[in-house]
Amino acid sequence: MTTPTASFFSPFGGPCPVFNPGSIIGSTFFASKEPVRNPLSLKLVHSAKAIGSREASLIGSIGHRLVRGLLLTADTVLCNTGEADVVEVTDYDPVRRTSIVIGMKEPSMYVALHWLGLRTNPDKQATLFLAVPSPPPGTDVFGSKLLHGSFEEAMEVAKALKASKKDRIFIDGAGLFMLAKDLDSLKKDFEGLLKGPSSKKAKSKNGKAPKK
Repeated sequence: MTTPTASFFSPFGGPCPVFNPGSIIGSTFFASKEPVRNPLSLKLVHSAKAIGSREASLIGSIGHRLVRGLLLTADTVLCNTGEADVVEVTDYDPVRRTSIVIGMKEPSMYVALHWLGLRTNPDKQATLFLAVPSPPPGTDVFGSKLLHGSFEEAMEVAKALKASKKDRIFIDGAGLFMLAKDLDSLKKDFEGLLKGPSSKKAKSKNGKAPKK
């Protein structure tokens, strides 16, 4: 196991906030309150557990694009994610701030961020939000004065991501949001963050270290 070198990896203390029906962030309407039967839900669970295995108390949510909508976990301790934590968001209405879902639980309070992140990046399939207090090295910081989890904040974060031309951004006071080509790439990108900046010396084209 790689030992994390960056302080961002330490999770927030205390419970993760939940996405409550009727809150000012939004409301959830259950089209069907039953376990999600999409085959991708199991892969989503495995990915969440793999990421969460690096830190027992790491809280977050993980999503995956569908032809219509997305699969998204509830806000949970990632290493404890189970199939009951996966929700299929069939529709999200930014005007009414409502999510129509199939599943047993409320989706992540950052459903708008996951939804808009995928909508504005058609080449990406997977999303990850981690409730961590500080950014990993080399990550742009978005200083939000908006309500965390709101659609307004999600729009501004999406703009900042486009401007940065990167696949991750840290929302000050909330956590780290990442986009990836697929779930396998998402896990690799996360592992890359844990390793931190490379300590190897740069090499010239002939393979030798450059002279000082």
